Amino acid sequence: MSQYQFFNAAEIDAAWAAEKRQWAQEFETQAQARAAAKAQARQTGQRARSALSVDWSQVDRKLPTGQTEDLKVHRTGLYEQFDRTGAGHLTLADTVNGCRNVLKLDEAIRSGDSDVVYKSVVPLAFEKAASAAPAGSSLNRGGSSATLERIEFRLLLVYIRHYLEIYSIFDEADVAATRTLDVNEFATTKSRLGGKYGSRFADAGATFRSIDRRGRGEIDFPDFVNYFGHQEQTTTYGERATYTVQRSVERSHIVDNSALEERIKSLSNEVYALRSENAQLKAHVDRLSGYEREVTTLRTQLSELHSLRSEISRL
Repeated sequence: MSQYQFFNAAEIDAAWAAEKRQWAQEFETQAQARAAAKAQARQTGQRARSALSVDWSQVDRKLPTGQTEDLKVHRTGLYEQFDRTGAGHLTLADTVNGCRNVLKLDEAIRSGDSDVVYKSVVPLAFEKAASAAPAGSSLNRGGSSATLERIEFRLLLVYIRHYLEIYSIFDEADVAATRTLDVNEFATTKSRLGGKYGSRFADAGATFRSIDRRGRGEIDFPDFVNYFGHQEQTTTYGERATYTVQRSVERSHIVDNSALEERIKSLSNEVYALRSENAQLKAHVDRLSGYEREVTTLRTQLSELHSLRSEISRL
Protein backbone atom coordinates (compact mmCIF):
# COMPACT_ATOMS: atom_id res chain seq x y z
CA MET A 1 0.00 0.00 0.00
CA SER A 2 1.50 3.31 -1.07
CA GLN A 3 1.97 6.03 1.53
CA TYR A 4 0.84 8.68 -1.01
CA GLN A 5 -2.84 9.74 -1.21
CA PHE A 6 -4.67 11.70 -3.88
CA PHE A 7 -8.25 12.66 -4.76
CA ASN A 8 -9.97 10.94 -7.63
CA ALA A 9 -12.20 12.73 -10.16
CA ALA A 10 -15.42 11.62 -8.42
CA GLU A 11 -14.31 13.19 -5.13
CA ILE A 12 -13.40 16.45 -6.85
CA ASP A 13 -16.76 16.54 -8.68
CA ALA A 14 -18.60 15.92 -5.40
CA ALA A 15 -16.74 18.78 -3.71
CA TRP A 16 -17.47 21.07 -6.67
CA ALA A 17 -21.18 20.17 -6.56
CA ALA A 18 -21.25 20.97 -2.83
CA GLU A 19 -19.68 24.38 -3.51
CA LYS A 20 -22.28 25.16 -6.18
CA ARG A 21 -25.09 24.23 -3.80
CA GLN A 22 -23.60 26.61 -1.23
CA TRP A 23 -23.45 29.43 -3.81
CA ALA A 24 -27.07 28.79 -4.76
CA GLN A 25 -28.07 29.00 -1.10
CA GLU A 26 -26.10 32.24 -0.64
CA PHE A 27 -27.69 33.72 -3.75
CA GLU A 28 -31.17 32.73 -2.57
CA THR A 29 -30.48 34.27 0.85
CA GLN A 30 -29.42 37.54 -0.81
CA ALA A 31 -32.48 37.49 -3.08
CA GLN A 32 -34.76 37.01 -0.06
CA ALA A 33 -33.05 39.92 1.72
CA ARG A 34 -33.59 42.15 -1.32
CA ALA A 35 -37.24 41.13 -1.56
CA ALA A 36 -37.72 41.91 2.15
CA ALA A 37 -36.07 45.33 1.70
CA LYS A 38 -38.37 46.11 -1.24
CA ALA A 39 -41.45 45.06 0.74
CA GLN A 40 -40.42 47.27 3.67
CA ALA A 41 -39.81 50.25 1.37
CA ARG A 42 -43.28 49.84 -0.17
CA GLN A 43 -44.88 49.49 3.25
CA THR A 44 -43.20 52.55 4.78
CA GLY A 45 -43.20 54.62 1.60
CA GLN A 46 -39.66 55.75 2.41
CA ARG A 47 -36.49 55.40 0.38
CA ALA A 48 -33.59 53.44 1.86
CA ARG A 49 -31.22 56.19 0.70
CA SER A 50 -31.28 59.36 -1.38
CA ALA A 51 -31.75 58.90 -5.11
CA LEU A 52 -28.99 60.02 -7.45
CA SER A 53 -29.52 63.69 -8.26
CA VAL A 54 -27.44 65.11 -11.10
CA ASP A 55 -26.68 68.66 -12.19
CA TRP A 56 -27.00 68.01 -15.92
CA SER A 57 -25.85 71.46 -16.97
CA GLN A 58 -22.59 70.84 -15.11
CA VAL A 59 -22.31 67.35 -16.64
CA ASP A 60 -22.70 68.82 -20.11
CA ARG A 61 -19.98 71.37 -19.39
CA LYS A 62 -17.64 68.65 -18.18
CA LEU A 63 -18.33 66.35 -21.17
CA PRO A 64 -17.58 68.27 -24.38
CA THR A 65 -19.31 66.02 -26.93
CA GLY A 66 -20.12 68.66 -29.56
CA GLN A 67 -18.54 68.82 -33.03
CA THR A 68 -17.39 72.45 -33.06
CA GLU A 69 -13.69 73.18 -33.53
CA ASP A 70 -13.24 74.67 -30.07
CA LEU A 71 -14.79 71.57 -28.45
CA LYS A 72 -12.55 69.32 -30.54
CA VAL A 73 -9.53 71.22 -29.26
CA HIS A 74 -10.87 70.95 -25.72
CA ARG A 75 -11.32 67.16 -26.11
CA THR A 76 -7.79 66.83 -27.40
CA GLY A 77 -6.47 68.55 -24.29
CA LEU A 78 -8.57 66.31 -22.04
CA TYR A 79 -7.38 63.18 -23.82
CA GLU A 80 -3.75 64.18 -23.29
CA GLN A 81 -4.45 64.66 -19.57
CA PHE A 82 -6.14 61.24 -19.42
CA ASP A 83 -3.17 59.62 -21.20
CA ARG A 84 -0.73 60.19 -18.33
CA THR A 85 1.94 57.83 -19.70
CA GLY A 86 1.83 59.09 -23.29
CA ALA A 87 0.98 55.60 -24.52
CA GLY A 88 -1.31 56.89 -27.26
CA HIS A 89 -4.29 54.94 -25.90
CA LEU A 90 -6.27 54.71 -22.68
CA THR A 91 -6.80 51.77 -20.37
CA LEU A 92 -9.83 51.49 -18.09
CA ALA A 93 -7.65 52.61 -15.16
CA ASP A 94 -6.53 55.70 -17.15
CA THR A 95 -10.15 56.48 -17.97
CA VAL A 96 -11.47 56.12 -14.42
CA ASN A 97 -8.57 58.19 -13.08
CA GLY A 98 -9.18 60.89 -15.69
CA CYS A 99 -12.91 61.06 -14.98
CA ARG A 100 -12.19 61.29 -11.26
CA ASN A 101 -9.22 63.69 -11.21
CA VAL A 102 -9.47 65.60 -14.51
CA LEU A 103 -13.21 65.86 -15.21
CA LYS A 104 -14.18 65.54 -11.51
CA LEU A 105 -17.56 64.13 -12.51
CA ASP A 106 -18.63 63.55 -8.91
CA GLU A 107 -18.89 67.34 -8.53
CA ALA A 108 -22.00 67.16 -10.72
CA ILE A 109 -23.73 64.76 -8.31
CA ARG A 110 -25.97 66.71 -5.92
CA SER A 111 -27.03 63.71 -3.83
CA GLY A 112 -26.84 59.93 -3.83
CA ASP A 113 -23.86 57.65 -4.30
CA SER A 114 -21.45 59.71 -6.41
CA ASP A 115 -18.92 56.88 -6.53
CA VAL A 116 -21.28 54.95 -8.80
CA VAL A 117 -20.00 57.15 -11.62
CA TYR A 118 -16.59 55.53 -11.39
CA LYS A 119 -17.69 52.01 -10.41
CA SER A 120 -20.56 51.54 -12.85
CA VAL A 121 -21.04 54.29 -15.42
CA VAL A 122 -17.46 54.87 -16.57
CA PRO A 123 -16.56 51.15 -16.93
CA LEU A 124 -19.71 50.62 -19.02
CA ALA A 125 -18.94 53.62 -21.20
CA PHE A 126 -15.32 52.53 -21.65
CA GLU A 127 -16.34 48.98 -22.61
CA LYS A 128 -18.81 50.18 -25.21
CA ALA A 129 -16.72 52.98 -26.68
CA ALA A 130 -13.72 50.66 -27.05
CA SER A 131 -15.71 47.86 -28.70
CA ALA A 132 -18.45 49.67 -30.62
CA ALA A 133 -16.73 50.00 -34.01
CA PRO A 134 -18.52 47.91 -36.66
CA ALA A 135 -16.74 44.92 -38.19
CA GLY A 136 -14.66 45.94 -41.19
CA SER A 137 -14.20 49.54 -40.10
CA SER A 138 -10.76 51.03 -39.55
CA LEU A 139 -11.42 51.13 -35.79
CA ASN A 140 -12.42 47.50 -35.35
CA ARG A 141 -9.75 45.56 -33.43
CA GLY A 142 -11.28 42.12 -33.64
CA GLY A 143 -13.41 42.58 -30.52
CA SER A 144 -10.60 43.86 -28.32
CA SER A 145 -11.76 46.41 -25.79
CA ALA A 146 -8.74 46.54 -23.51
CA THR A 147 -7.75 50.02 -24.68
CA LEU A 148 -9.44 53.09 -26.07
CA GLU A 149 -7.92 55.07 -28.96
CA ARG A 150 -7.86 58.84 -29.32
CA ILE A 151 -10.48 58.79 -32.10
CA GLU A 152 -12.88 56.98 -29.74
CA PHE A 153 -12.58 59.52 -26.93
CA ARG A 154 -15.62 61.59 -27.97
CA LEU A 155 -17.70 58.43 -28.13
CA LEU A 156 -16.57 57.61 -24.58
CA LEU A 157 -17.89 60.98 -23.37
CA VAL A 158 -21.19 60.41 -25.18
CA TYR A 159 -21.63 57.02 -23.52
CA ILE A 160 -20.75 58.41 -20.09
CA ARG A 161 -23.50 61.01 -20.48
CA HIS A 162 -26.01 58.43 -21.69
CA TYR A 163 -25.27 55.77 -19.06
CA LEU A 164 -25.30 58.35 -16.27
CA GLU A 165 -28.78 59.42 -17.36
CA ILE A 166 -29.99 55.81 -17.55
CA TYR A 167 -28.48 55.05 -14.15
CA SER A 168 -30.18 58.04 -12.55
CA ILE A 169 -33.53 56.71 -13.80
CA PHE A 170 -32.69 53.21 -12.54
CA ASP A 171 -31.58 54.52 -9.15
CA GLU A 172 -34.68 56.67 -8.73
CA ALA A 173 -36.83 53.57 -9.18
CA ASP A 174 -34.65 51.52 -6.80
CA VAL A 175 -36.33 52.80 -3.62
CA ALA A 176 -35.03 49.89 -1.50
CA ALA A 177 -31.40 50.54 -2.53
CA THR A 178 -30.86 46.90 -3.55
CA ARG A 179 -29.39 47.85 -6.96
CA THR A 180 -32.13 45.76 -8.56
CA LEU A 181 -35.67 46.47 -9.76
CA ASP A 182 -38.73 44.27 -9.46
CA VAL A 183 -41.63 44.57 -11.91
CA ASN A 184 -43.38 47.27 -9.82
CA GLU A 185 -40.25 49.40 -9.54
CA PHE A 186 -39.55 48.92 -13.24
CA ALA A 187 -43.00 50.21 -14.14
CA THR A 188 -42.22 53.53 -12.41
CA THR A 189 -39.42 54.26 -14.91
CA LYS A 190 -42.06 54.85 -17.60
CA SER A 191 -42.51 58.43 -16.41
CA ARG A 192 -38.96 59.28 -17.49
CA LEU A 193 -38.36 56.78 -20.29
CA GLY A 194 -41.84 56.66 -21.76
CA GLY A 195 -41.30 59.68 -23.98
CA LYS A 196 -38.42 58.03 -25.81
CA TYR A 197 -39.32 54.36 -25.41
CA GLY A 198 -43.09 54.60 -25.01
CA SER A 199 -43.85 51.62 -27.22
CA ARG A 200 -41.76 49.39 -24.97
CA PHE A 201 -43.95 50.22 -21.97
CA ALA A 202 -47.26 49.20 -23.53
CA ASP A 203 -47.20 46.18 -21.21
CA ALA A 204 -44.72 46.79 -18.39
CA GLY A 205 -45.04 43.22 -17.11
CA ALA A 206 -44.30 41.67 -20.50
CA THR A 207 -41.41 44.08 -21.05
CA PHE A 208 -39.98 43.24 -17.63
CA ARG A 209 -40.15 39.51 -18.35
CA SER A 210 -38.36 40.00 -21.66
CA ILE A 211 -35.54 41.82 -19.83
CA ASP A 212 -35.44 39.32 -16.96
CA ARG A 213 -34.06 36.53 -19.17
CA ARG A 214 -32.90 34.55 -16.13
CA GLY A 215 -36.36 34.54 -14.61
CA ARG A 216 -35.21 35.86 -11.22
CA GLY A 217 -38.09 38.28 -10.73
CA GLU A 218 -35.64 41.21 -10.61
CA ILE A 219 -33.29 42.96 -13.00
CA ASP A 220 -30.05 44.79 -12.33
CA PHE A 221 -28.51 47.79 -14.05
CA PRO A 222 -26.76 45.87 -16.87
CA ASP A 223 -30.08 44.18 -17.71
CA PHE A 224 -31.78 47.57 -17.66
CA VAL A 225 -29.24 49.46 -19.75
CA ASN A 226 -28.90 46.63 -22.30
CA TYR A 227 -32.58 46.94 -23.09
CA PHE A 228 -32.54 50.67 -23.70
CA GLY A 229 -30.08 51.01 -26.56
CA HIS A 230 -28.35 54.19 -27.64
CA GLN A 231 -27.23 55.30 -31.07
CA GLU A 232 -24.52 57.84 -31.77
CA GLN A 233 -23.08 58.88 -35.11
CA THR A 234 -19.49 60.04 -35.43
CA THR A 235 -17.06 60.68 -38.28
CA THR A 236 -13.87 58.63 -38.08
CA TYR A 237 -10.94 58.59 -40.52
CA GLY A 238 -13.15 59.96 -43.29
CA GLU A 239 -15.78 57.23 -42.92
CA ARG A 240 -19.28 57.58 -41.50
CA ALA A 241 -19.91 54.99 -38.79
CA THR A 242 -22.92 54.31 -36.62
CA TYR A 243 -22.25 52.74 -33.25
CA THR A 244 -25.16 51.05 -31.52
CA VAL A 245 -25.29 49.79 -27.93
CA GLN A 246 -27.42 46.69 -28.22
CA ARG A 247 -25.12 43.88 -27.09
CA SER A 248 -24.66 42.51 -23.61
CA VAL A 249 -22.85 44.74 -21.15
CA GLU A 250 -19.92 43.51 -19.13
CA ARG A 251 -21.09 43.04 -15.55
CA SER A 252 -17.93 43.73 -13.62
CA HIS A 253 -18.12 46.50 -10.96
CA ILE A 254 -21.92 46.60 -11.22
CA VAL A 255 -23.68 43.44 -10.09
CA ASP A 256 -24.32 43.07 -6.38
CA ASN A 257 -23.33 39.41 -6.69
CA SER A 258 -19.99 40.19 -8.30
CA ALA A 259 -18.14 38.69 -5.34
CA LEU A 260 -19.92 35.38 -5.88
CA GLU A 261 -19.30 35.51 -9.62
CA GLU A 262 -15.62 36.18 -9.08
CA ARG A 263 -15.50 33.33 -6.58
CA ILE A 264 -17.07 30.99 -9.15
CA LYS A 265 -14.49 32.00 -11.75
CA SER A 266 -11.65 31.61 -9.27
CA LEU A 267 -12.80 28.24 -8.00
CA SER A 268 -13.45 26.99 -11.54
CA ASN A 269 -9.83 27.74 -12.33
CA GLU A 270 -8.75 26.08 -9.10
CA VAL A 271 -10.78 22.96 -9.89
CA TYR A 272 -9.22 22.77 -13.33
CA ALA A 273 -5.75 23.21 -11.85
CA LEU A 274 -6.50 20.68 -9.10
CA ARG A 275 -7.59 18.10 -11.62
CA SER A 276 -4.40 18.65 -13.61
CA GLU A 277 -2.29 18.39 -10.45
CA ASN A 278 -4.25 15.34 -9.37
CA ALA A 279 -3.53 13.61 -12.68
CA GLN A 280 0.16 14.50 -12.38
CA LEU A 281 0.26 13.29 -8.77
CA LYS A 282 -1.42 10.02 -9.72
CA ALA A 283 1.13 9.49 -12.47
CA HIS A 284 3.91 10.31 -10.00
CA VAL A 285 2.49 7.88 -7.44
CA ASP A 286 2.25 5.19 -10.09
CA ARG A 287 5.91 5.75 -10.92
CA LEU A 288 6.85 5.63 -7.23
CA SER A 289 4.87 2.43 -6.79
CA GLY A 290 6.79 0.97 -9.71
CA TYR A 291 10.07 2.04 -8.13
CA GLU A 292 8.98 0.44 -4.83
CA ARG A 293 8.30 -2.83 -6.62
CA GLU A 294 11.70 -2.67 -8.30
CA VAL A 295 13.38 -1.98 -4.94
CA THR A 296 11.56 -4.95 -3.38
CA THR A 297 12.67 -7.17 -6.25
CA LEU A 298 16.26 -5.97 -5.96
CA ARG A 299 16.25 -6.56 -2.20
CA THR A 300 14.99 -10.10 -2.74
CA GLN A 301 17.69 -10.70 -5.32
CA LEU A 302 20.32 -9.22 -3.01
CA SER A 303 19.18 -11.46 -0.16
CA GLU A 304 19.40 -14.44 -2.46
CA LEU A 305 22.89 -13.36 -3.49
CA HIS A 306 23.99 -13.12 0.17
CA SER A 307 22.62 -16.60 0.82
CA LEU A 308 24.46 -17.92 -2.18
CA ARG A 309 27.72 -16.33 -0.97
CA SER A 310 27.26 -17.93 2.45
CA GLU A 311 26.83 -21.33 0.89
CA ILE A 312 29.91 -20.80 -1.28
CA SER A 313 31.93 -19.78 1.79
CA ARG A 314 31.00 -22.97 3.64
CA LEU A 315 32.19 -25.01 0.69
